[in-house]
Amino acid sequence: MAKNRYHKDYELLESFDEKGRLKRQTRYIGKAFAFAAGEAQAKKQGKKLLLLLGVCWVCFIGAMIPNSMAMRSLFVALPFVFTAPLLVMATDLCLTILRVGQPMERRHAERMDNRFPPVSLFLFLFPAFALLGEGIRILGGGSVLRGDFVFILCAALLVMSGGGCFSLRKSFMTKPI
Repeated sequence: MAKNRYHKDYELLESFDEKGRLKRQTRYIGKAFAFAAGEAQAKKQGKKLLLLLGVCWVCFIGAMIPNSMAMRSLFVALPFVFTAPLLVMATDLCLTILRVGQPMERRHAERMDNRFPPVSLFLFLFPAFALLGEGIRILGGGSVLRGDFVFILCAALLVMSGGGCFSLRKSFMTKPI
């Protein structure tokens, strides 16, 4: 695996400053990209995505606070806990969407096109699997605590918010300029 797969997209500029020291700068010389739906639409949808991810974070943390049997069952807790890295990646991508300007570099465009759709899909699926596991656990005769109802509510909201994130994926597709 290459250390920097985008090294051919940059040019190294060397110059001397007034004190005679060597100064190195990079300049992007690769292809330019833009959002396919337009920058204004992408920024607008990015704000919606940020709101949805805020709900996801609140629900994720809120589901783990009360004492529940759900987080003691491995087949419920594992898919739910694996949602955390996905939330981190989705939040990072959302902040990139809101920060990046046009024209954008290839490394940002490939992150939008190649990383956001699967991250948002699994952000929907993992809490759904945890919710399904909790339903199977309860229907199988497992004990139910008050915290399980909070877990079910938070997991259901997390599934809906993750589905909302997945539905926004086409707003962040890019195209070469």
